[in-house]
Amino acid sequence: MTESMWIELIKDIPSILTCLVGLVVFLTLKKPIVEKLIPAISEIKGLGIEIKLVKEKIESTVKSRAAALNLDYDLGVIKRAEKNIEMLRGKKILWVDDNISWIKDEVDVYSELKMIADISTTTESALEKLRNFNYDLIISDISRYDSPMAGLELLEKKKAMNDETKMIFYVGALNNDKGVPPGAFGITNRLDELIHLTIDCFERTIN
Repeated sequence: MTESMWIELIKDIPSILTCLVGLVVFLTLKKPIVEKLIPAISEIKGLGIEIKLVKEKIESTVKSRAAALNLDYDLGVIKRAEKNIEMLRGKKILWVDDNISWIKDEVDVYSELKMIADISTTTESALEKLRNFNYDLIISDISRYDSPMAGLELLEKKKAMNDETKMIFYVGALNNDKGVPPGAFGITNRLDELIHLTIDCFERTIN
């Protein structure tokens, strides 16, 4: 090699060494980086699948319930539920209804939204649970067994024990002329509206 070539080679030595050091560092850190990156990617992918399933469950249940009762519905609730799924996660719902089979699909939707539904079939059992456990929300029917006002009685009795848990009535037949019962957060016979009311309730609690 000529002297000029040696001089050029010597000039390139720092760059070559830098590349070699970078290669060594990359090879050293490659495994830990990949080990951390793959689970993160899988988690994001899993969350996307989870949200997709939630959206499908809400849509199918809202439509089937509306068809069964000949009601209107608004699928805009799906986007709102998706936006607030982290806020809803882990919320504890005391769900009071004597017809468990009737609310099964609704409870499944709430479970898909990562809320925890604790079901009671009587006012007495609901009050006992309120004495012993904390809940974020109560969802109740009004007519139960042979008492057409059982839900309203539950509302009054929980007030008497100074329980401040918000309460939403979810009923089979709704008389809009009567409005919302005093002391209740809302009333509806539509699942989409029930989800909206639930989100409203928790948003106001946060704010």
